[in-house]
Amino acid sequence: MDQQPISLEQATTEATSWVDSVVDYLPRVLFALLAIIIAYFIGRMMRKWLNRLTQQRIQNRTIAQLVASTVAIIIVVIGIVVALQILQLDDAVTSVLAGAGIIGLAIGFALQDVASNFISGIIIATQKPFSIGDLIETQGVFGIVKNIELRMTAVQTLTGQLVYIPNKDILLNILTDYSVSGRRRVDLSVGVAYDDDLQLAEDTALHEVGELDHVLSDPAPTLFYTEFGDSSINFDIRFWIHSGNSQGKYLSTRSAAIKSIKQAFDDKGITIPFPITTVQMRKSDK
Repeated sequence: MDQQPISLEQATTEATSWVDSVVDYLPRVLFALLAIIIAYFIGRMMRKWLNRLTQQRIQNRTIAQLVASTVAIIIVVIGIVVALQILQLDDAVTSVLAGAGIIGLAIGFALQDVASNFISGIIIATQKPFSIGDLIETQGVFGIVKNIELRMTAVQTLTGQLVYIPNKDILLNILTDYSVSGRRRVDLSVGVAYDDDLQLAEDTALHEVGELDHVLSDPAPTLFYTEFGDSSINFDIRFWIHSGNSQGKYLSTRSAAIKSIKQAFDDKGITIPFPITTVQMRKSDK
């Protein structure tokens, strides 16, 4: 069956109706574009402001920039959703939000460990449980913090190796920071002979330790006799030092204390005895 030709009047009417629809819809398009443009400029302003704010609070520059960029992207996405609603594209808005939710869920399951380490890195950078240059011990690693990255923290051990520890493992486990107070306690165990003057040994050891560099007078060094050993009466001497971030200062002061106590004991005739083992021989009956 042949189609009836469209008359000029019908074509004019349809064109006029289409033009009227476009004219009626044009303000919505303009408002939608305006919403996107406003969201874009607000996002840029927020990113600059957050960059300045977060860099004052977060040591890691990369994390600070990432936080600012993420907020800016969220603002732009909100602007796009508003624009779609202005255009009365409710189905498109629903599809976008549903798709974003599904994608986010899939990424979340696939990158659980990465996300955990990333979030832990942000928490470490903002709360600052330790800082770059601190001497720490965690997860069996003892060394100086060299860098705090998005996913892991770099620690240089005292033997020179660079160890990368996932931020999640640091945040969820025990961490010892030897630099936070700037001082450390040194403990030494010493023994003196049974026939020596214990008070003289105590006074001598405390005096020698108190004269060392980096040793604090408050709290003052302390000494306690702890036990009757097999060949000596043993005591523990404890003193605090200014250590800062240096393990070397701790070790050198401990070494100096050992040498100083030994020399002073030798000068005053105080004996640090060797372990003694007595072997009793029996004659055989023949």
